[in-house]
Amino acid sequence: MYIFKSMATYFNPKRGTALSAQHSQTEPVFPQTPKVSVIIPSYGRQEVLTSTIGYLLKQPYPDFEIIVVAQKTPYQARISDIRLKTLFLRKANLPFARNAGIRAATGELILFLDDDIEPSPDLIGRHVEAHKGMSAAVVGRVIDINNTGKRDSVCFFDPDTCEYLIDFALRERQESLSIMGANTSIKRSVLKEVQFDPLFFGNSLWEEVDVAFRLRALGHTILFEPSAEINHLMVSGGGCRSAGAGFDTFARFSNNFL
Repeated sequence: MYIFKSMATYFNPKRGTALSAQHSQTEPVFPQTPKVSVIIPSYGRQEVLTSTIGYLLKQPYPDFEIIVVAQKTPYQARISDIRLKTLFLRKANLPFARNAGIRAATGELILFLDDDIEPSPDLIGRHVEAHKGMSAAVVGRVIDINNTGKRDSVCFFDPDTCEYLIDFALRERQESLSIMGANTSIKRSVLKEVQFDPLFFGNSLWEEVDVAFRLRALGHTILFEPSAEINHLMVSGGGCRSAGAGFDTFARFSNNFL
């Protein structure tokens, strides 16, 4: 786990804000209309997952695929569409599921979404448009009970205290320190350098933060694009918290400190 190693190199310890980082390597030319692979890890949420897929299949973007990575229980697809693929993992592990989706993807841009969302009508297109700059990753706007749009910046991290705060419901485009797995796209070429760490288990708390910090360590930038918006339903059943409150607490402690 990378998160707490040498963070002073990438943050101003007095302000807890990100220092500018420039990638030293030449980025490959990004196509104007890349194929997008939408990866949706899912665990025990058949109904809401079907609803999410239905919303996505109505997106006007011309070239995309949806890869559902079902964990422990296979997804019984109720929708027949050539753009929909399903994978099955016998063991539930969110970072491993994301990586399995990456391996199966055929697109130049990888869009990670949660299984319990309502996307804006042109979510995919908005992510593509945001990637026409130099950013390696784009995190979109997330509306839920944890993201209220009331903070000054989308992400704050103080390496002295390890205080970490997010608010991905803001409306101003800006550089971000981190990403949120519910609504983040990353160029496929970049994912050859950095993937998700399966050592983050259970609720997988910090797994996407770990990826973001490793991206920044390599000199990549992350853009927050508010027009790429989702409503995150945060369905109580299924997902990362299915193992129960006791195990969830243990996993939070382990993923934070071990």
